Amino acid sequence: MVRRRQSVVRDAEVVTPRSSNPEPERIRLVRYFFALPEPLSLPDGHQAVMYVGDRDGSESRDDDPLVSVIFHQVDAAAGRADAAMDALRQTIDRAEGTPRSTKKWSSPKTPTPWTVVEAVTQWESPDEIPDEDVNRPTHWSPRADPFSRCLDATRRVVRAYRQATETPYGIPAYVRIPSPTLVFQADGIREAIELDGRPAEVVRPDGTWSGPDVMLLEHTNFPDPLRGRDFSADVEVRFVHWLGEQERGNPLNLWRERFIEARRAHDVLGEEGQAIVLANTSCEVMLDTILALLLWEEGVTVEDAVPVFEEGKTLRRVSKELAPRLGGNWSTEDGIVADWYRSAYRLRHRIVHGGYAPTARQASEAIEAAAGLQRSVMDRIAARRITYKRSALMTLAEEGLRRRELWSGQIKRFFEEVGPTEPPWRASFTDYHRALVAALSP
Repeated sequence: MVRRRQSVVRDAEVVTPRSSNPEPERIRLVRYFFALPEPLSLPDGHQAVMYVGDRDGSESRDDDPLVSVIFHQVDAAAGRADAAMDALRQTIDRAEGTPRSTKKWSSPKTPTPWTVVEAVTQWESPDEIPDEDVNRPTHWSPRADPFSRCLDATRRVVRAYRQATETPYGIPAYVRIPSPTLVFQADGIREAIELDGRPAEVVRPDGTWSGPDVMLLEHTNFPDPLRGRDFSADVEVRFVHWLGEQERGNPLNLWRERFIEARRAHDVLGEEGQAIVLANTSCEVMLDTILALLLWEEGVTVEDAVPVFEEGKTLRRVSKELAPRLGGNWSTEDGIVADWYRSAYRLRHRIVHGGYAPTARQASEAIEAAAGLQRSVMDRIAARRITYKRSALMTLAEEGLRRRELWSGQIKRFFEEVGPTEPPWRASFTDYHRALVAALSP
């Protein structure tokens, strides 16, 4: 890699220490300008030039495209701090009981630093985008899409920067790049030269740049904060339910939070490794909590339940404890459990212990597999609703059983006639689970 301070356009060429094209070749160049979500303290105009291929750690290939990235440091007129201060001012002026100011509120108009990346690469890509990913740009590989490889080159520079400075800077991801991006195109030439007595490759524009075109990125993560669904009557009912369960410390809620955090890591932050770890954690928490729930309903004491959770890992408890109780296919060779095992459970180990950096596609597959496992477990509980009536009512409730057209017969009569005569199930199981966790703690 050769680093140069000059812009590829002002200098009219991109040079690297490798040559794979003995004869001059006419190519189409594309030039992107996009802002980073956080300013990067590299010198203004810092340039890095590199070949960019697959992101899975495989060896480079002769036809990996060349990318030049230049980091520009600029100041914008205002920033989020000013906007936050203005929001506070408006709220205080209308809040009940706060003194009204007799003078106009003011907030400092501090320029906000931004880092803008100027990236150049060839328009044509050596690989094609798979048909199933045409509408999922976060899955496009650097060898299949020019913007993806420009972003990948940027990520490499940022990784080196944060290691050198030990700054907890977020790795730029597709979902975090502010939209839109500006795009220019020009004809170019790629040819072989000698650089310091060694073969090298030079790529240069041959004509004027056309544009700019505006490219909207396929995400909803704009620089403004993420906003949730409208607070409809349906959302309000669910909100009241989940707030109540949260305040009661219901252990059946724990896995849901990890799953939501996994989706945020993938959809909002672009932290794919964290997304996979959290997706798998949500499943392991769910499986162990469900097993504890079944043992509680069976009347197994906390003392007798402790060895079940102390011996072996999650997969052993799945095969030895959950599968016999809930039935169905729990194989790690094929089926829904196997999808989770391959896409989340095993990949999590590779990420945590091997330092593997997964792709957005892998994170998406892990989240989908985790959701599939969660639905499958609930379906198995529904199938065993007569054996585990309390567990079914505490996890699926009337709504879930109605949705599966199972709200009738024994389970409905049990809920109406027996349930009201017993101590509150949720409080009882919460106490049981807390005692179990305490007994397992060192």
